[in-house]
Formats: sequence, C-alpha cells, structure tokens
Amino acid sequence: MEVEKLKEVHEAIRKVLIDYDCEECGDCIIDEISNAVGIPTTTVYYEEEFININRDAMEKTNRLIAEFMGLKEHKGSYYLPLYNSGDWVPDVELDYHTSWDWLMPVIEKCLVGEAEQSEEMSNTTIKNIYEGICSQDISFAYKSVVKFIKGQEVNN
Repeated sequence: MEVEKLKEVHEAIRKVLIDYDCEECGDCIIDEISNAVGIPTTTVYYEEEFININRDAMEKTNRLIAEFMGLKEHKGSYYLPLYNSGDWVPDVELDYHTSWDWLMPVIEKCLVGEAEQSEEMSNTTIKNIYEGICSQDISFAYKSVVKFIKGQEVNN
C-alpha cells in the first residue's frame, strides 16, 4: 500500500474513533488497529519522513525549534541560557533531534498551553508528543514537536 493511501486509511480510522468519542485516538491505537487488520502501522510513514530529512533540513528544523525556544541567534550560532553559561552553539550542533536533554524542555514548552489547543491539535500532535515520550522514541517525539511548532506558526 502506498504511503499516501495508508495515511488516508489511518486518518479514516482516527475519524471513526473521534466520532464515537473514544478517549484514545492517537497513533498508538491506530497502530494496534492496523496490526489487528493486517495493514502497516503509522511508523511506516514517520520513519520514511525522518529518513528523508537531509542534514540541511535537520539543521533548518533545529533552528525552527531554537527560535520557538526564544534562543538568541548571532551569525548562525545560538546562545544557550542554561546556567547563564555564555555558550554559543553553532546551528549545526543543535541536538534537538538526538538528545532528550535538548528535546525535553521543548516538549515542556509545547505542553504548557495544552488545554488551549484545538481539539484536532490535541487529538493528533499533542498525543503524538506523549506517545513519543512514552515509547522513548526520540525521532517520533522530535517529528511531533516540529509539527506542533509549524502548527503554531500557521495559527499565529
């Protein structure tokens, strides 16, 4: 099954769960249903998307996160306010995509206003952030955070 068709099937399943007021409608339950009926899970396209991100794109999304976090930028480096260390980190060394130490403060900021998010954002992106944390899948959590931030930019 091609990826775009698979996404449509997964979203149709999610819509049914939402329409029937199911408490859980994130990717974990979608994956369980997919396994039960013998179709690929959502991880197929998340893995494909993550693998397809090249270094330039990764740096770009890491810069997006740094800006979301309010880090000061100067000539391609970002100031890390941690302990007022005075450290400037080049954008190529931002480790949001590989380090939980870097990603968790971003996740915390994403979840602070969780109650004010739209139902769609809560049912998909926010739940996916939680699922990334619970499954200890930094790639999934990272992609969900980037999706959240991009959604915030659209809404502002």
